[in-house]
Amino acid sequence: MRKLKQLLAIVAALAATIVGANAATFDLKECKDKATGCYIVTLKGKIEPGDGDAFHNLVQSKGITNALVALNSPGGEFDDGMTIANTVRLNKFTTWVGDGWECESMCSAIWLAGSRRFYQGKAKIGFHGIYSAWVNSKTKKMTNIQPSNSGNALVGAFYNQLGLGSNAIATLTDPAPDSMYWLDKNKAVELGIQIEEDSRG
Repeated sequence: MRKLKQLLAIVAALAATIVGANAATFDLKECKDKATGCYIVTLKGKIEPGDGDAFHNLVQSKGITNALVALNSPGGEFDDGMTIANTVRLNKFTTWVGDGWECESMCSAIWLAGSRRFYQGKAKIGFHGIYSAWVNSKTKKMTNIQPSNSGNALVGAFYNQLGLGSNAIATLTDPAPDSMYWLDKNKAVELGIQIEEDSRG
């Protein structure tokens, strides 16, 4: 518990210095007490192809066994987001979203994968279903948006592994990409999702 409080204090101090990026980056910081395998890993920016393997390889190469994963991302690639989420789940890492940060789409699935899930202040954590779409290269707008049955089945099965009930799974996977479901403390209680507020400034 003491080590977790130290991690939360460090990551809260770092939050003000981190800004978003166009593609996901992973900032790594050793725990204050330099304990072996203990790190704060900050994921920021859009999750792009290859980021899932990059995160998994980072965990392996650094021998990370105890981590707080801080998240500030609009989401991104489905497969890579799921790879990161599974790495977080299997290693029983803690997840955290800072005050004023946004964690949407695949980022929110990663946050849910934490053995303990923290949010701070006005953190925005948003969920929607998995959809396929064609993106116009010039306007960057999505067209021909269709639900992905296979994608939603995989996410639903993953959420079930995390202990979520059928009502929670249906609620989190129902909205379209342009209609986000924003989770808060009261909604989490209604859905039976355990989350914890980090009140440190």
